[in-house]
Amino acid sequence: MVFSVIIPNFNNKHYILGCLDSVYYQEFDDFEIILVDDGSTDESMEIIERHTIGWRNFKIVNKENGGVSSARNNGMDLAIGEYLVFVDGDDWLEPGYLRFAYEKLKQGYDSIVFNYHRAYEIDSYLAYENLTEKEFTSSEIIPLFFKQVISNAPWNKIFPRSSYENPALRFPQGVTVGEDAVMTFELLMNSSNLLLTNRAFYNYRETPNSATNSKVSD
Repeated sequence: MVFSVIIPNFNNKHYILGCLDSVYYQEFDDFEIILVDDGSTDESMEIIERHTIGWRNFKIVNKENGGVSSARNNGMDLAIGEYLVFVDGDDWLEPGYLRFAYEKLKQGYDSIVFNYHRAYEIDSYLAYENLTEKEFTSSEIIPLFFKQVISNAPWNKIFPRSSYENPALRFPQGVTVGEDAVMTFELLMNSSNLLLTNRAFYNYRETPNSATNSKVSD
């Protein structure tokens, strides 16, 4: 199994099927989907279960509500793919994402950081306009991380599952803003041959209340 795609779900009844279909119908076959429901109280799980009858390599995990970090950690513990891919339940992928990633990884890269689209109700745009495809070591990529040339998010990055196998390396629970930064920093530090590409297969759905748009005090 090449990829494990981990999708946290919490009350995403309006968006989750679009997310799931964009993953399941990728132009690539060697992957599994692990959907972790984080204690949803809407009808999203009934919708998911009806829609995915007969899907191969599709796992559903039901857990008490603990936040997105907890859900991602649960998915990581069950993953069997060589590489982990994270997709949030209200976002979606463009066709060709896993095929493109597979071809690049076959060239010898151990990790990939992608550009992505910020998607609003009526429009979307590239998050980073001036990225060029380039190979980096960890010491070269870290300054870009601190300058916010690349994001904290796990969902536009692919790292090998072996990088997550340290039991201490988990998404921090109980943190509501910036929880991705600690994990992403550690993963970047452990990458020896990383590809940064301007290709944007990931669509991040912007909402007024999203953490990305929240003002945080000191």
